[in-house]
Amino acid sequence: MRGCVELNVKGTVVPGHFADLVRRDEGLRSLALRTRRRPDYEANVRLGEAIAQGVRREARRAAREVLDRLTPLAVRTVRGRTDDEQVLSASFLLRAADEGRFRQEVDALARDRGDRLALSVTGPLPCYSFVDAGPVQAGR
Repeated sequence: MRGCVELNVKGTVVPGHFADLVRRDEGLRSLALRTRRRPDYEANVRLGEAIAQGVRREARRAAREVLDRLTPLAVRTVRGRTDDEQVLSASFLLRAADEGRFRQEVDALARDRGDRLALSVTGPLPCYSFVDAGPVQAGR
């Protein structure tokens, strides 16, 4: 761990990214056209749910791409919990000298995928995500 730092990267779904998604996704496009032709409450709900699911799917795909690009830059990577909104949570153990390059890569990824995934970086942090404390024994 000596000479290393931890950076945490989180990625959240960007709401409102759906116009391009509907254009690219045949199923969504078809559902949107049917809803426009025969609008009713149920059709609108189905369309809204389908779009929300598509937006999350696109954000999760972008999160995998981010992990694929950042993981080789790190000594080790630990993934954290995610949910429907926060689709990326990972801690990266980096050599301190590599922090600038890593941040530049995160910035480039944020620009490239910013329509689907909002990225944030926290750190440098103590490398606590990479320490195996082992079992705690009484009296020590």
